Amino acid sequence: MATIRASLVDNSTRDNTGDKINGSEVDANPNTIADILDGTTATDLGQSGSPTIRVPILKDVSAAAGGVRTAVKVRHDPVSGTVTAGDGPAILLEADDSAGNVTSIGRVSAQWVTPTDGGTEAAEFILEIRRANALVEAVALSGTETTLNESGADIDVRIEGDNNANLVTVDAGLFTGVGAVGIGGAAANTSVLLVDPPAMSSAANTNIARLRVGNTAAVTVPAGTTSIAAAVSIEEPNLTATGTITSAVTLYIAAAPTEGGTNNYALWVDSGATKLDGTLTVDGTISASDTGVAIDLVTNGNRIDLDADNDTSLRCSADDNVLMEVGGNDQFIFGLIYGTGFPTQPYFRVDGKQTTGEAYCDVAIPASGTGSIHGFRWIEGDGSGDANNMGYSFAYAAGGSYMRFRSEDTDGASTAADVFRIPDGQLTIDANTTWDDNVFDFACNDCGWHGPEEVPTCPKCGGKVEWHDDLSLIDRAIHIPERKEALRQMEKLGIVNTYGTMDSDKPDVFIPIARGQMFTWSAMAQLHKRVQELERKVA
Repeated sequence: MATIRASLVDNSTRDNTGDKINGSEVDANPNTIADILDGTTATDLGQSGSPTIRVPILKDVSAAAGGVRTAVKVRHDPVSGTVTAGDGPAILLEADDSAGNVTSIGRVSAQWVTPTDGGTEAAEFILEIRRANALVEAVALSGTETTLNESGADIDVRIEGDNNANLVTVDAGLFTGVGAVGIGGAAANTSVLLVDPPAMSSAANTNIARLRVGNTAAVTVPAGTTSIAAAVSIEEPNLTATGTITSAVTLYIAAAPTEGGTNNYALWVDSGATKLDGTLTVDGTISASDTGVAIDLVTNGNRIDLDADNDTSLRCSADDNVLMEVGGNDQFIFGLIYGTGFPTQPYFRVDGKQTTGEAYCDVAIPASGTGSIHGFRWIEGDGSGDANNMGYSFAYAAGGSYMRFRSEDTDGASTAADVFRIPDGQLTIDANTTWDDNVFDFACNDCGWHGPEEVPTCPKCGGKVEWHDDLSLIDRAIHIPERKEALRQMEKLGIVNTYGTMDSDKPDVFIPIARGQMFTWSAMAQLHKRVQELERKVA
């Protein structure tokens, strides 16, 4: 079979010129070699009756050593002399299919992206492959980016490791064409990004993590305000639940490992503060096992809810203590709420859970706490002491060495003061009589005001003031037939208090410690005067 070289020599001999073929020579052979090389004939090299081409070796012969030499040049030179974006030379690869049809199976091309002259030209190198009866763009290389699967076909990408066929995989068809990435394992329809390497061995005495975010190099934040600077930021998953989602979470950790010799945690914050702005739900146990570990709850005016449907508790074992401390001028408040969705009779309870022994609610102060006051307060409203804002406290005054019960009353006859005191070493109560009128000789018939001296009208209500016989009132109070009327008069004077039960068959009678005693002293004074008068008369 003739070669191209032999055909050229033969053709040059036939025209009796002996010159080289330049495309204008004519041969008796209808398959003109010049026309074949110029591309002006439909005859292809390799057809029957035509010369064939052996696999050529294309090389650049240069006297200079080294460097990149051009061995083949493919040029796009349109007659118009101008080009637009997308124009360029290409090499088309064809092959017969199973039916013998000539089919394009691949193409390599270089195309203009920006053909503008003046130093801003840009082009891209494109590799196309046949898929679904058409050539689709598989790879595009440009001066600004490398694009795989530019045509948007279902073409996957896979990078192999030494012993891992799926070091990095990209499945373009998953999630209805959105695609998914797998690192270490094949991409799957369970996650857009899957990190699942196969079994492997790590280096000895080296920390290991399947996924690690390193922050060795600093990030310089420019002037201005940056709201959030983070190593990892996870946004809300933004789900559209056309089906049923049992649990939706932004970050899910399935379980803690069990292989740790000392520690096994699902989440470990090794240092620094941890901030939770939303609700914290704990189904397991919160444990602070290290000595001196403090759990600080800073709510900025919000609340920490304990759902006690199953007897939620804060507790410790053995002989340890549970400490709830408040520093500075802050307050530690137990709010017992009731109403819709809450108990109708909430209460605060100290339960020793023992059939023997004792249970206490202790308020402890240091032994050196001279001048400090610690105790319990009962508050209505803001506890200021005016109407509907009453306040009472039961506390120990270390500076005075006595226990006291105090009223914050400021809208009545008195101001905030101790109601009674119990000095250290004393087992009886010292009642406060500072604000009481201690003599009941003259009393107002309207409001019960009383005093030792006769006045024209009551200084409290302007009513009529008359001398009051304390002895006669006491005498009537101890006799059953006249007792209720005597009690009614005593309640007007403030000696007793029935708290609205006076008209019942058996009223509740409370005697103020101070006033009851002072009324008795007043009666004794009247009796003493009468005895003195009788003595003078007898004398």
